[in-house]
Amino acid sequence: MRFQIEATTQHSLSGTVTDGGWTADLRGNQLIFGAKRNSVSQAGQYTFIIAGDPSSSTEPGGDSFGTVRVEPTGRIRGLGSLAEGTKFAQIADISQDREWPLFLPLYGGKGCAVGWLSFESTDMQDIGGDVYWSKAPMFDTQLYPGGFMLHGN
Repeated sequence: MRFQIEATTQHSLSGTVTDGGWTADLRGNQLIFGAKRNSVSQAGQYTFIIAGDPSSSTEPGGDSFGTVRVEPTGRIRGLGSLAEGTKFAQIADISQDREWPLFLPLYGGKGCAVGWLSFESTDMQDIGGDVYWSKAPMFDTQLYPGGFMLHGN
């Protein structure tokens, strides 16, 4: 296994973890908001949808959805439901780049949903980004026992 990390800018780190066949990109940002720091312009209440693929029979095909509240201090409080019915809650802090570091550990450590979601105001959306959702094979479960790996936005 190889782990490599480097300072990308004054406030962020990036790197990779690999075992030679599998590689994961890493990224982290310094917390720069809080009660004694700058307030964020993204403060407010948002709703979001992570689109699914309704044509699939081997992975969740519906949409995942939720709400997120961004406090003036940069604290994020998200609640929602994944397409197969798993409920989630996350508290995090907005990054320097005004992104939500989404990380949801799922299925007792046998899956997760991760992504960096940007707060961007456009005609079509206020939150955008890629979400990677995975579940390892779990043959003692009724829903998707073979596991899955989804990429949604």
